[in-house]
Amino acid sequence: MNNMIDLINNIKNTLKNDEYIENEMMKKHTTFRIGGPAKVFVKPKNVNQIIEIINLCNKHNVSYFILGNGSNLLVSDSGYMGVVIQIHQYNFSNLEVIKNDENNYILRVGAGMLMRNLSIEASLLSLEGLEDIIDIPGTVGGGISMNASFLGTGLIKPLRKVKIITPEGVLIELTKEECGFYHRGSILRDKKYLVIEATFELKKGNKIKIQKTMTTNTEKRY
Repeated sequence: MNNMIDLINNIKNTLKNDEYIENEMMKKHTTFRIGGPAKVFVKPKNVNQIIEIINLCNKHNVSYFILGNGSNLLVSDSGYMGVVIQIHQYNFSNLEVIKNDENNYILRVGAGMLMRNLSIEASLLSLEGLEDIIDIPGTVGGGISMNASFLGTGLIKPLRKVKIITPEGVLIELTKEECGFYHRGSILRDKKYLVIEATFELKKGNKIKIQKTMTTNTEKRY
């Protein structure tokens, strides 16, 4: 208990009042709308804050859980006696578009962006390769870690690299090949690496054709 009290005091010194909540009900943050209170719920605004919170949890021997969109997440009514770190569309959904050449574009995407939103943004730019994630629930970071896909395709084909934070609080960059993807999983998930940014390479395409594919995928899913 003393470890938790010390940790909470340290978090209060690290984050602003609106960036942490004690005893936050998890049912507010899951798509199933179930779940008891998290002892501490934090909403970091940048990578340095994430690293500092992870380091504090490790220092005080308190468990932490990374929360994205809460899609298909089951949380006990008794809650979570640790720190929930939210990586969400409201704090990590940046999108940077870089023109590589006439037909290729680089997209740097925050891990908190919803996969649906990324698919829509790419289509508005007439960039093909992310049509199949239009109706996959969850965030980009979570989708990459679990190798989420629909009809056999997903985020991985156009992915080039990711930035991750290790459980020890170290920021590193990995190529797609180093992520060790397999069916519905990856080394990222197995080693509890936190994806905070992803880089994709997409080709210019026909906007009407891209959006038609997205509509077809939605019809097939539902």
